[in-house]
Amino acid sequence: MKKILLFLITCLACVSTLYAQAPPERYTTEIFPTHNATASPNIPFSTNIPQVEVDAVVLFFSGLSLAYENTYGNVTKTLQMNIYQPPTTDTLTKRPVIIFAFGGGFVQGDRQMADMIQLCKLYAKRGFVTATIDYRIGMDIGDSSKSKRAVYRGIQDGRSAVRFFRQHANTITYKVDPNQIFIAGHSAGGFVAMHNLYLDTDAERPSSTRANPGLADLGTLDAIGNNKTQTSGPNNGALISGKANGGLSFAGALGDLNYISGINDAPAAYFHSSNDATIPYNTGEPFQALSAIVNLPNVNGGNQMAIKALALGAPYKFHPYNGTPDAPRGHGVHFDGTNIYADIPIKGGQFTYDLRLKPAKQVFLPAPNPIICDQNLTQTYSLDDPISPFTGQKNFFYYWVIQGGTINTLDSPTAYNPLARQYSRTISVTWDASPAVTTRRITVTPYQRNMTKQIITLLEPVIMQDFTLNNAPVAATAVPTQNIQIGGGAQTVNITTAFTDVNTIPANPITYTATSSNTANLTVSVSPTGIVTLTPLTTGTGGTITVTLTAIDRGCASLPVTFVVNINRPPVATVIPNQTLQIGGANGTLNIASNFSDPDGNTLTFT
Repeated sequence: MKKILLFLITCLACVSTLYAQAPPERYTTEIFPTHNATASPNIPFSTNIPQVEVDAVVLFFSGLSLAYENTYGNVTKTLQMNIYQPPTTDTLTKRPVIIFAFGGGFVQGDRQMADMIQLCKLYAKRGFVTATIDYRIGMDIGDSSKSKRAVYRGIQDGRSAVRFFRQHANTITYKVDPNQIFIAGHSAGGFVAMHNLYLDTDAERPSSTRANPGLADLGTLDAIGNNKTQTSGPNNGALISGKANGGLSFAGALGDLNYISGINDAPAAYFHSSNDATIPYNTGEPFQALSAIVNLPNVNGGNQMAIKALALGAPYKFHPYNGTPDAPRGHGVHFDGTNIYADIPIKGGQFTYDLRLKPAKQVFLPAPNPIICDQNLTQTYSLDDPISPFTGQKNFFYYWVIQGGTINTLDSPTAYNPLARQYSRTISVTWDASPAVTTRRITVTPYQRNMTKQIITLLEPVIMQDFTLNNAPVAATAVPTQNIQIGGGAQTVNITTAFTDVNTIPANPITYTATSSNTANLTVSVSPTGIVTLTPLTTGTGGTITVTLTAIDRGCASLPVTFVVNINRPPVATVIPNQTLQIGGANGTLNIASNFSDPDGNTLTFT
């Protein structure tokens, strides 16, 4: 029976400290490690869009789509995507999206490529909604100016895919956050991703994408495809932007470094290998081994994009594979031909966290007093309420852990429920006064609505505060009754022995206060060293007065201690008549008792 009772007490102590298990580190770790996501396949997102005709003979023999740019619009195409999601048990309604675009030099490839499918599945395990998309292929590889039109069409199609998710953000089908949509891709898909982020105004369009002799105008960035306006909700009819909130490039490049503008750019992560023979790590023409038969413009790989972004203060993360520290991987910087390299989901997830998803930094406001007084064990603690510079939103809820105390105020002491905003930013805590408790600590982990938590690192610590219990001084030796005389001047009494500091922590010097119960008769003051000065007023009426003492240590006040002061008034005399005595005569006697009276009623003695 004793063992059972001890077990129950232990369990209750655990519950009082921690109400619910902390949610996992979403996006930076595999929170659904056993989930093997299956696709919602063949979802159309751009229907009947203009396309170029390709050389059928070359396509038949080589599988390459070489385009005739003067045929743009002669045929149309419908683009589709395959969408992967976390398991159906995931109840989060605002999930970030990563859209993956395949590689293939804009002349081959499709959304079913093995690396795209693996990337979708791996990131779905981390809590993302993912999609592998089609985009229009077909390039004139013999004309550097016309080849830019193929890249631009891919950019338009990538933007259409972004718009698809923004238009469907409010549906229960995908449960996505329209403000957290990332675009990523390998090789040509990396071009699509990086140009989505950086080529974001019509003025930046290559001139060859406009109307030229024999060439049709390809239109503005969001001119092609569906999902151009909102079709429901409070923003019904509003235009939808196809620019993603961030992106990842695996061996991709940028046509013009001047597209990178600075701090207001969307964040980008560049993965590039120094021995990439297809897309230059620095600057150069793609497909160097085929330079005799292709004529393509120079492009700028991951290293040059990183240098430019650093110079302008644009948000970015560069992962170079050049031997310091990671070994070169060639053009397949993300994929070994069979599997995605293990570091790719880790680094990509961390990038989205660091530069886009993490909660706003917070502090206690006001700053808590680290000293807990044993007489005031229940305290309220609050956090400030900033807006995240990445999400534009305030933190959604907070996970509080109390060591050495009990949380009094939670919205609900039940399992984690983000929609109910279970944990507020203000809580009440009652601390344990037991001397056996050695640690008293608050740890708070903020979460965004996308369920990113503040991760414990040296650079980004969670909010933490340690507290020390301080006992107020206790009464020790009683202060004896003091008797003083009006007109006799001030009198002092040492009260340092009246209190004892029982703290085991290093004690601050005790300070004291002293008050008189009747300031019309007695004033009191106390020195820092504990000497009380008692001063009776000459205009007072005397009597018995109580002096109240308080000792204070680290802001903790003792229970009041009192002592008594008796103030004695002098006797009152009447005039004694002059007396005449005769030398040699008899002794004279005089009774003076009737000439004196004591206002306090005390028995008088005479001298």
